[in-house]
Amino acid sequence: MFEILPAIDIKDGKCVRLFQGKKDTAKIYFDDPLDVAKMYKDYGLKKIHVVDLDGAFEGKPKNYKILEKIINLGLKVQYGGGLRSFEIVKNTIELGVERVVIGTLAVKNSEEFKKCLLEFPKKIVLAIDTKDFKVTSLGWEKVENLDPISFAKRWEENYKNYLWGYLFTDISKDGSLEGPNFEAIKKFSNGVSLPVLASGGVSNIEDILKLKEIENVKGVIIGKAIYENKISLKDLKDLAIGYLR
Repeated sequence: MFEILPAIDIKDGKCVRLFQGKKDTAKIYFDDPLDVAKMYKDYGLKKIHVVDLDGAFEGKPKNYKILEKIINLGLKVQYGGGLRSFEIVKNTIELGVERVVIGTLAVKNSEEFKKCLLEFPKKIVLAIDTKDFKVTSLGWEKVENLDPISFAKRWEENYKNYLWGYLFTDISKDGSLEGPNFEAIKKFSNGVSLPVLASGGVSNIEDILKLKEIENVKGVIIGKAIYENKISLKDLKDLAIGYLR
């Protein structure tokens, strides 16, 4: 099944979107992220993607109370942002999220990341956040000298039965509404065998359908396009329960 995951990005307790991941570009769309979660639920969207931007920038989750309220609505949640130790990952999963998204920990502390994979099989999505097709870390602020495919395959070859898959983001496209970097997404997804979720730049339904046609891309994250009324929740619901299954 192709997953459609509407996003809630939380900063300073509010639902925001950034441009190209830059923290000083936050635009507030809702004062209460819970209102957004309820809106998604009311439209029949059962699974969402939540990002703790404060956590991503500060190195540990800051919005657990909001996360708990969202989970208590009965939504399935994929959660990321500041998950940089085994204990934090453990605590987050125990809150009831379906999957966690981890990037920096895999780059900076491979032993700790291995421990997470072994303890929580198929609960972890490896974030492949890229700039000029290089892996980034620390809230997208540091560009590493790592090729995304080689980096992913290093984990895949040894922990394929434990890792769920990947979330691939081209930072230059994130929040741009300019369309995804289809070339980079295709290049990455063709180089790995586990499922890939695509993120960054989605601006219309056609972008979603085009992503679905890329081999091994099994889902998409959509945020700003919803808030800017480029994609309606009705259309997303129709896709989620219709022919994308």
